[in-house]
Amino acid sequence: MAKSTSFKDDKLRRENFANQLSKIIIKSREYKLNDSLVIALDSGWGTGKTTFIDMWSNNLEKNNELLCLKYNAWEHDDWNSALVTIIHELTGVLNDKTLKTGLKKAGNKVYRTMRVAGTKITKDISFGLIEKCTGINVANLGEEIINELKNEGENSILDDYKKYVDSKSSFKKVLEKISKEKKLVIFIDELDRCRPNYAIEVLETIKHLFDIENLVFVVSLDMQQLSHSIATIYGNDMDSAGYLRRFFDMHVKIPAPETREYLDVLIEKNKIDINGNLTEKIEYIFSALRMTLRDMDILMKNMKILIDVVLEDSTGDKMNELYIFMMSLKYKEPRVYNMYFDESVSHNDFAKEINKFKVSENIQEEIIGKRSIYLDRSPLSMDETNSILSYDENSKRIIIKRDNGLAVSLDLITFLNDKKLNRIMSSKEVKNNPLILGMKVSKFIERKIELFDIN
Repeated sequence: MAKSTSFKDDKLRRENFANQLSKIIIKSREYKLNDSLVIALDSGWGTGKTTFIDMWSNNLEKNNELLCLKYNAWEHDDWNSALVTIIHELTGVLNDKTLKTGLKKAGNKVYRTMRVAGTKITKDISFGLIEKCTGINVANLGEEIINELKNEGENSILDDYKKYVDSKSSFKKVLEKISKEKKLVIFIDELDRCRPNYAIEVLETIKHLFDIENLVFVVSLDMQQLSHSIATIYGNDMDSAGYLRRFFDMHVKIPAPETREYLDVLIEKNKIDINGNLTEKIEYIFSALRMTLRDMDILMKNMKILIDVVLEDSTGDKMNELYIFMMSLKYKEPRVYNMYFDESVSHNDFAKEINKFKVSENIQEEIIGKRSIYLDRSPLSMDETNSILSYDENSKRIIIKRDNGLAVSLDLITFLNDKKLNRIMSSKEVKNNPLILGMKVSKFIERKIELFDIN
């Protein structure tokens, strides 16, 4: 999605939704289940979560009673500790040097005691893997193990664990001092893009170490995608969605905009000169292929490049519709896109694939009907040349005189598709170009889409 930092730039009218969520944050003590309030902001990949968080957090920062932190989990999952990275980011927004020093000191202590004692926030991961491989529920053996260690006189591990508990308590006290000054609001973004074990570690860190009064977490994620990631660790038989829900007090979804609504924004932003009729057709294609906002962003940018660099306004709406469909197919369904150019794939098999997308009959006919048409390289005769009355550059239509003497207007593709006129090549696009003559229309289209123009 396009980068915006203010709701003044938001054409999707989500400010009211943000204001409702802000009210929940202000009154978080009334809605929390534990000491802190943790909100899951759920939306699919490419639906504008990051942009929304940027705009919303910037709004909240205007409130002097709030201290906001934006933490991009994906930028930090190459480090071995979620706790360290969160503390590092948090110290960056603190102005009080005493609190900043205290947080660093307490954070270092709790991290080191965790390592020494072998206590890890992600212990559940290890337990899950052991249980999966051996059938032994390690978590239920905790008391037996401790008693055995006591009997063997190995109290050092228990001493280390006590140090961890004490350091965790000290760490929370520092956090409480920070949140006492201002309510602390931490936005965690891109969690679903992280390594699965790191994503779980972030959630476990929030639960174990940041559960204090006057602190709110807003976790931006694709719940379904993260559930699949967790299943790779714990196994597909686990209720991964249920596992995730235990971390959150609230689960809300970002309202999805209408396809046409965002398409109009992109057309204006990219300064693409197309009429309303073509916009409706593009909307239909994007809806049929279930494009996300990010998908639409990428495709309309590519469409602009295609028009500016290759087409240069030399085609009409019908061809532009065909190009945008093929570009969309290439991006969203590359397997089907490649089938179009694969001569070993029958027309029937290709038609079955295209029909799955419920696109317009016009697109189906244009795409399927032109797969095997060749641009004939036979030389033009004088009679054939004279049968072409004119070519209108503005409308991209050719005026042809039929055998019965009637003049008809044909668009370029229909012109090329007409069996009787298949050898008449007189449009600006193909006239006097020996590289194009003899080429399949499908190859002609492919070269345009791939920006490999022929001049």
